[in-house]
Amino acid sequence: MNQEIAKISMCLKMKSGAEIWIDENKVNVLTKILTSGKPKFIKIGKELINSTGIDGLFSAETMQDMTKRKNGQWKCKEDFWHKRFENCDCEVEIPEYAIQWQEKKEL
Repeated sequence: MNQEIAKISMCLKMKSGAEIWIDENKVNVLTKILTSGKPKFIKIGKELINSTGIDGLFSAETMQDMTKRKNGQWKCKEDFWHKRFENCDCEVEIPEYAIQWQEKKEL
Protein backbone atom coordinates (compact mmCIF):
# COMPACT_ATOMS: atom_id res chain seq x y z
CA MET A 1 0.00 0.00 0.00
CA ASN A 2 1.50 3.31 -1.11
CA GLN A 3 0.48 6.17 1.16
CA GLU A 4 1.71 9.74 1.16
CA ILE A 5 1.47 11.97 4.16
CA ALA A 6 -0.48 15.10 3.25
CA LYS A 7 1.31 18.32 4.10
CA ILE A 8 -1.04 20.48 6.11
CA SER A 9 -0.24 24.05 5.23
CA MET A 10 -3.18 26.39 5.73
CA CYS A 11 -6.12 26.85 8.06
CA LEU A 12 -9.56 27.80 6.81
CA LYS A 13 -10.86 29.78 9.80
CA MET A 14 -14.59 30.07 10.10
CA LYS A 15 -16.57 32.90 11.73
CA SER A 16 -18.01 30.25 14.07
CA GLY A 17 -14.50 29.63 15.40
CA ALA A 18 -14.04 26.30 13.63
CA GLU A 19 -10.65 25.65 12.05
CA ILE A 20 -10.33 23.39 9.02
CA TRP A 21 -6.75 22.50 8.12
CA ILE A 22 -6.14 21.80 4.45
CA ASP A 23 -3.18 20.46 2.51
CA GLU A 24 -1.18 22.54 0.08
CA ASN A 25 -2.74 20.83 -2.96
CA LYS A 26 -6.16 22.25 -2.12
CA VAL A 27 -5.00 25.77 -1.20
CA ASN A 28 -4.76 27.01 -4.82
CA VAL A 29 -8.14 25.58 -5.80
CA LEU A 30 -9.77 27.01 -2.69
CA THR A 31 -8.13 30.39 -3.24
CA LYS A 32 -9.58 30.60 -6.77
CA ILE A 33 -13.04 29.73 -5.48
CA LEU A 34 -12.90 32.25 -2.65
CA THR A 35 -11.56 35.10 -4.80
CA SER A 36 -14.29 34.65 -7.42
CA GLY A 37 -16.48 36.92 -5.29
CA LYS A 38 -19.63 34.85 -5.53
CA PRO A 39 -21.02 33.34 -2.31
CA LYS A 40 -21.28 29.60 -2.69
CA PHE A 41 -21.01 26.32 -0.87
CA ILE A 42 -17.63 24.61 -0.99
CA LYS A 43 -17.06 20.91 -0.36
CA ILE A 44 -13.93 20.18 1.66
CA GLY A 45 -13.59 16.51 2.50
CA LYS A 46 -16.93 15.51 3.98
CA GLU A 47 -17.82 19.08 4.94
CA LEU A 48 -20.02 21.48 2.97
CA ILE A 49 -19.12 25.05 3.86
CA ASN A 50 -20.88 28.32 3.08
CA SER A 51 -18.18 30.67 1.78
CA THR A 52 -19.85 33.64 3.51
CA GLY A 53 -19.01 32.06 6.87
CA ILE A 54 -15.25 32.12 6.26
CA ASP A 55 -12.96 34.56 8.09
CA GLY A 56 -9.93 33.70 6.01
CA LEU A 57 -7.31 31.26 4.87
CA PHE A 58 -4.30 31.54 7.20
CA SER A 59 -0.83 30.03 7.52
CA ALA A 60 0.11 27.91 10.54
CA GLU A 61 2.36 30.74 11.77
CA THR A 62 -0.49 33.26 11.64
CA MET A 63 -2.79 30.85 13.47
CA GLN A 64 -0.15 30.34 16.15
CA ASP A 65 0.21 34.12 16.56
CA MET A 66 -3.59 34.51 16.85
CA THR A 67 -3.70 31.86 19.56
CA LYS A 68 -0.91 33.56 21.50
CA ARG A 69 -2.73 36.91 21.33
CA LYS A 70 -5.99 35.28 22.35
CA ASN A 71 -4.18 33.85 25.39
CA GLY A 72 -2.96 37.33 26.35
CA GLN A 73 0.57 37.20 25.02
CA TRP A 74 2.02 40.12 23.06
CA LYS A 75 4.97 40.66 20.73
CA CYS A 76 7.44 43.46 21.42
CA LYS A 77 9.29 45.59 18.87
CA GLU A 78 12.23 43.16 19.08
CA ASP A 79 9.93 40.39 17.81
CA PHE A 80 9.78 38.41 21.07
CA TRP A 81 6.60 37.09 22.68
CA HIS A 82 5.82 38.05 26.27
CA LYS A 83 3.26 36.86 28.78
CA ARG A 84 0.28 39.02 29.69
CA PHE A 85 1.29 42.02 31.83
CA GLU A 86 4.99 41.16 31.44
CA ASN A 87 7.26 44.14 30.85
CA CYS A 88 9.66 44.03 27.94
CA ASP A 89 13.34 44.39 28.70
CA CYS A 90 14.51 43.08 25.36
CA GLU A 91 17.40 44.85 23.72
CA VAL A 92 18.96 44.36 20.37
CA GLU A 93 22.53 43.23 20.80
CA ILE A 94 24.76 45.53 18.79
CA PRO A 95 27.77 43.76 17.28
CA GLU A 96 31.17 44.87 18.60
CA TYR A 97 32.35 46.00 15.14
CA ALA A 98 29.38 48.40 14.90
CA ILE A 99 30.21 49.93 18.28
CA GLN A 100 33.86 50.40 17.29
CA TRP A 101 32.88 51.93 13.94
CA GLN A 102 30.52 54.40 15.67
CA GLU A 103 33.22 55.38 18.16
CA LYS A 104 35.72 56.06 15.35
CA LYS A 105 33.12 58.07 13.45
CA GLU A 106 32.50 60.32 16.47
CA LEU A 107 36.20 61.18 16.83
